[in-house]
Amino acid sequence: MNAPQEQLSCYRLAIREETVALRPELADLEFTADQPVAALGLDSVELIELIGALISRFSVDIPDEDLDYVDTLEDLEKLLERHVTKATPS
Repeated sequence: MNAPQEQLSCYRLAIREETVALRPELADLEFTADQPVAALGLDSVELIELIGALISRFSVDIPDEDLDYVDTLEDLEKLLERHVTKATPS
């Protein structure tokens, strides 16, 4: 049996919070790792705003070409994690 909602990583939680800030009607949506980003129903402008909000929130630079490989929320989480880790001094 699954946990009530799988444990959200700090990145997925941020994705959820920023998405709901853009589209409050998505507040009840379950954000799962395998969920396609397209399933959020964001238009292209909202998606750019979401990425911009995440970049600002985590103080990272993400090259546009890296976004070409983001299909699921897990892909977006891993991308954020990789760039945050890279930006964090040792």
